[in-house]
Amino acid sequence: MTSAPAPTRRLFIGLFPDPGVQAAIDAHRRNWWWPPGARMIPPARVHMTLHFLGEVPTMQQAALQDGLAEVPMQALTLVLRTPEVWRNPVAVLRPDEDEVLRALHERLKRPLQQAGLSPERAHWLPHLTIARKCLGAVPPDEPPLIPWQVSEFVLVCSHLTPPVHYEILARHSTRRQR
Repeated sequence: MTSAPAPTRRLFIGLFPDPGVQAAIDAHRRNWWWPPGARMIPPARVHMTLHFLGEVPTMQQAALQDGLAEVPMQALTLVLRTPEVWRNPVAVLRPDEDEVLRALHERLKRPLQQAGLSPERAHWLPHLTIARKCLGAVPPDEPPLIPWQVSEFVLVCSHLTPPVHYEILARHSTRRQR
């Protein structure tokens, strides 16, 4: 007799732009040339992944959430300025380099390890995916200059079966700091 595998949830830690930044990204995206079949990411789903955790056993989720609650969130201002098309093929917007963002990414590794999870080992390149299946897409000649005030990171469950959506499980913001 075999036991059923432990239930899991597909999790990531990320940053989501506010509606004003979402609108600015969408306006910038309208200036690109897109090949037929390019798939735009809905504005409300555009985000920056800080750590992709994959399928996490639900029994580890409480420890993860407790650990993330201890990570201080320092407000930061990102500037989305660099559009790129990657080979996989996705179109992205990358922010200017930011020390506070890099420090947040590093601080998040400890609670992951304490919850028994392994942070990704690959080099992290901050970006927001704005479209998929877009080989040959061409960004406008004028690069964007989109300021983004970030005051929280979130733990998210990604539901891949219809209706596909993101479920925010926990928010960690600067407002909780005194």
